[in-house]
Amino acid sequence: MQAASVTIDSTGHSTEAQLLHRRNNDMTEKTDAEELGVEKINDEELGVDMSEEIEHREHSSEQSNEMVARFFNRVNKLDMNQLFVLFLVSYILWCLFFAVVLMVLSYIEPSCISPYQIDADEDKITFFDAFILSWTTFSTVGYGNVSPQVESGIPNKVADCILVGVVVSLEAFIGILFAGFSGAILFTKLVSMQSIAFVEFSEPICIELTSDGPSKESPCPVVTFKIVNKLGNETGGEIVDASLSCFVITRHYNRRSRKTFPNFAAGIDVSSNGENRFTFGSGGRNSSIRGSLRAFSTRNGSARSAGPESVTVIQRTFDKANLRTDTHPFFELDWKVKHDLDETSPLLPRWLREEIKNNDGIWPSHRYNKETIRSALTKFGKLILSIGGTSQSSGASVAGRRVYLYEDVIIGWQFNETLEETEDGKGLRVDFSELNCIKECFEGSGEAIEDYRDKRKDKTA
Repeated sequence: MQAASVTIDSTGHSTEAQLLHRRNNDMTEKTDAEELGVEKINDEELGVDMSEEIEHREHSSEQSNEMVARFFNRVNKLDMNQLFVLFLVSYILWCLFFAVVLMVLSYIEPSCISPYQIDADEDKITFFDAFILSWTTFSTVGYGNVSPQVESGIPNKVADCILVGVVVSLEAFIGILFAGFSGAILFTKLVSMQSIAFVEFSEPICIELTSDGPSKESPCPVVTFKIVNKLGNETGGEIVDASLSCFVITRHYNRRSRKTFPNFAAGIDVSSNGENRFTFGSGGRNSSIRGSLRAFSTRNGSARSAGPESVTVIQRTFDKANLRTDTHPFFELDWKVKHDLDETSPLLPRWLREEIKNNDGIWPSHRYNKETIRSALTKFGKLILSIGGTSQSSGASVAGRRVYLYEDVIIGWQFNETLEETEDGKGLRVDFSELNCIKECFEGSGEAIEDYRDKRKDKTA
């Protein structure tokens, strides 16, 4: 005879046995709670309360960490001279603050703070004595001519001088923290200084043109930058395996009708600050609505019409600009960076890129002039040129960048040479005075230099 098979779950009990066991436990807990006169707490309610408390603690911790991070970020922006002045002023202010406190305590109990030598008729210390005690305590170098507690030869009055002991202990503790924070900030500053690439970027962006017009050898205008190594004239100042990247940030303003809003993903900000703010997106593109507070309001959690019939949608696009040479195995002196205004350039509008593409990649000859190039050039918000590599002297990774604006572009000009022979004629060196010197590509090719200077002056003013 074969034995009947029995199905057993992973816990080793049948389903009916589990339900019966759980029901008995619930009855037992309810009976115990009734006997003790205590209301049974629901597990779900307890979980909600605990989760809210944990969330509150995490939020408080994040706020404190953010404050510390913001403080260190602002301090790291200071140069070494400003940092030294900040430490010195902070040190003096702390010493003066505790000197005032100790001076007040000396009036309450004169025998708790005494100089090493004191006149017979003098029973109180001066502010200078209090300052000496303060800086020796704050710097933890040890007591000198002035010390806490008693005059020379008189037994300690521990009960009367306990407040002085607490103050000097607190000052010494703050002094240790101050020294630790100052050392940490200086170390971070030195490390960050080692990661800076000592290079200098040219101030203008030149767009070079050829006198013969577009051809197969030179089909498009060329955007040029110039970078020089500040340590190029010194031994060991080279940057190994240097690389460049160029990104263009462009803003687009689109006027959208209110009827098109259902095509956007709308939402309400329900953060802890309690504000109701509407945000709109269009399928992953970084966008925002200018004047959305005027165009919308909230009522019972829903949006209703309260403004103009259309709003302006602001979108920012990030596009990479291809460079002819974006790597340098041994960046020693200077580097002339070039970007072609071809059918792939993000600096040109779509219609012009299509026209160049249809013309076998050659710039249309009737548009090859400074006026047409200026009118067709995309008015970008920022052009970011970044460099990275390894320092030959320290072996540390270094990086640098320059942010250009639309007003930095000048058409029809090219850079002067920045290299010259050394005095012994055996090598080359960088002439830094020629970095921002430019000349016309050919006679009449360049924009007016006065207009270029006025545009940059108005932008930086």
